[in-house]
Amino acid sequence: MRTGIQRQVLRGISRFAVGLPHWHWRGAFPVAAIKSQLLTWKPDGIIGSIENPALVQVIRQLGLPAVDMSNCLADPQCARVGVDDEHIGRLAAEYFLAHDFKSFGYVDGVNLWFSEVRGRSYMKVLREAGFPCAVIRIHDAEKAAHPSPFWIMENSQLRQWLHGLPKPVAVPQ
Repeated sequence: MRTGIQRQVLRGISRFAVGLPHWHWRGAFPVAAIKSQLLTWKPDGIIGSIENPALVQVIRQLGLPAVDMSNCLADPQCARVGVDDEHIGRLAAEYFLAHDFKSFGYVDGVNLWFSEVRGRSYMKVLREAGFPCAVIRIHDAEKAAHPSPFWIMENSQLRQWLHGLPKPVAVPQ
């Protein structure tokens, strides 16, 4: 599943590449097993979601220039197109505080750099305002086991955690 920023970046690249005969697009899931596909395709470079260290190693082994759009790794060892995750966390907390929420939660995507940065910023603003924040850590493997974008509703641990929070509760998406 692509994020809004990833869709916008790909849309911009697509607009740029229209009419350029030497540009060819290929799509693949961002997993380390992509190496055989890349060897067959012989790309000049990669623009994509570099979401795990194994994929970083594949790209380095192949010597390809790459641009990461996922912000999943603290150091994808290539260029990155992203957003200001610290600012996003701060804005989320400020928005909820401005709307008089008193109960807060955060779903931390374990081993996802952007989630760590956003969460740290979000909780800092709440702490400075005198509010605690309940946190649940969700491993990416749990999401991967559910291909549906509604995986969150299938996660009983997350559902139970949400039900246990004092209402109304503010939890950024």
